[in-house]
Amino acid sequence: MNENFDRLAEAKKYIGKDDVLSFDITHSFRSLAFYELLAVNFFKLSMSEGDRLDFVSYGMFEGQGDDGITPIVNQEPLLKLLDWTKAADEFKRFGTTHLLDQLLKDGEIDDSNKGC
Repeated sequence: MNENFDRLAEAKKYIGKDDVLSFDITHSFRSLAFYELLAVNFFKLSMSEGDRLDFVSYGMFEGQGDDGITPIVNQEPLLKLLDWTKAADEFKRFGTTHLLDQLLKDGEIDDSNKGC
């Protein structure tokens, strides 16, 4: 675990101000995609003000069609779920709604969910 964290911290040194990051978490071992998603979340949480996460994708090899095309799946909804989890934890632990307010302002919930 310490070795993995050290590698993430080392990689973070190479991300400059206003960089745009894209990640492809495709890997031959399914469990590694979870680790990679957590690494993406680490980078996202440690980004500077001007940095931006551009795209997180997963190549679904097992979903390859007869035409030989492998679907590329957008994994950003998983990161959004991590954002909501973080906001819920902040509210539960500290009673603050700053992150929840920001997610709502960013349009994470549309009008169809009102009153739920």
